[in-house]
Amino acid sequence: MVAAALQAGKHVYCEKPLAITPAAVREMLRLVQNSKPVFMVGLQRHSDNGLRQVIDEIHGGAAGKLASGKAQRHAAVDFSPTGSSIGFSTATAQAT
Repeated sequence: MVAAALQAGKHVYCEKPLAITPAAVREMLRLVQNSKPVFMVGLQRHSDNGLRQVIDEIHGGAAGKLASGKAQRHAAVDFSPTGSSIGFSTATAQAT
């Protein structure tokens, strides 16, 4: 489908994986390099504004000083503060 779109001169946003085998990836890259349209491999939820806001809040300190974090996507509510698949482990600063 991607090859047909590129050959037809269409811009392509392709969700990962780009292809299944290394040979197929090389062929896809050859097609992309020989075409004029814009081609982009998408990363799941990478362009999601809601997720971007959550990340910005974490970077802004909303979750405190993080030691680790885990987020899994199962449903739309998962990225809310009360969602079932978000967990953070905060670091505790201790003066010695």
